[in-house]
Amino acid sequence: MIFLPFLLALTACNPAEKFLFFIEPYTWEIINSRGIDHRGLDHLLKKYDYRLLLVTVQPEMEAVNTLKNIILNKHPHMVFISPLFPFNVEKIISQFPETLFILPESLVSKDALNLIKISFKREEAFFKAGELSGKLVNNPSFSDYIKAQSGIKGPLKVGILISILNDSVKEEIAAFQNGFKKTSGPSYLVIKEIGNLTDRVKAKRLLEKMKEEGVAITLLKTYTLNLFCLEFLKKQGSLAIVEDWLGSGSYEKTVLMSIEEDLAAALENSLEYYFSQDRTGGSSRSVVDGPVRVVWGDSFKEADFAR
Repeated sequence: MIFLPFLLALTACNPAEKFLFFIEPYTWEIINSRGIDHRGLDHLLKKYDYRLLLVTVQPEMEAVNTLKNIILNKHPHMVFISPLFPFNVEKIISQFPETLFILPESLVSKDALNLIKISFKREEAFFKAGELSGKLVNNPSFSDYIKAQSGIKGPLKVGILISILNDSVKEEIAAFQNGFKKTSGPSYLVIKEIGNLTDRVKAKRLLEKMKEEGVAITLLKTYTLNLFCLEFLKKQGSLAIVEDWLGSGSYEKTVLMSIEEDLAAALENSLEYYFSQDRTGGSSRSVVDGPVRVVWGDSFKEADFAR
């Protein structure tokens, strides 16, 4: 007992380090929709003796000044920045060399000693979604179910509708195709490209054409056109595979699967990696895996053909 006052004083002088979670409302809402709230995030960080500093601001250029002021005044040891801010994150990393940044790999092209990149394994999830889709269109129970509600005749097919085809989209589409080919024939896969992020007329025309060809499930890589496409598929009795369930709203009977990044697991992997390293120096390249899950839509969780 003689050492208790000393221990209390030592604890008071060494408060938990701060972990700044700098995020915009849209991404925070997505995270909340996946069951991660302020309390859950705080609980995760406390396991590593960190105290959560959560700041939610609009994704505007001026947000960079807010971020800089917080780092200068609050001195967080670690900072996570969500991906939708328009400012140059790499400049921030170089301006605060004593701060450790944990960021999605898509945000940064360079490596740094004060940076841990999260590499979300999206291709694996797209492969799984393609594999499951191939199984479903060959499943008699699913076939009867979807034909009854959509009116599609003949063999069922899976479609991919794309707004813009960049390198990352190409990789994800290729992974989906490879997964599909594992469980179904390539002739049962239909791919259409809109070539525009806002062309509703062409999107509607392509969706109509795809249904005529027997497409029952459509992977939507349409971004700003997602809600428009979901509304069309809902009216037609067809199903969609989307990224991020949030925003699907009243389309719970239309969304078959959702491909979702597991941010909580990615953060935990980052912290585990940090505390496992010899931090007296070393490589400037630090990359950890970020899991990506395929989640069944609400209406299909208990369906026999979804197992």
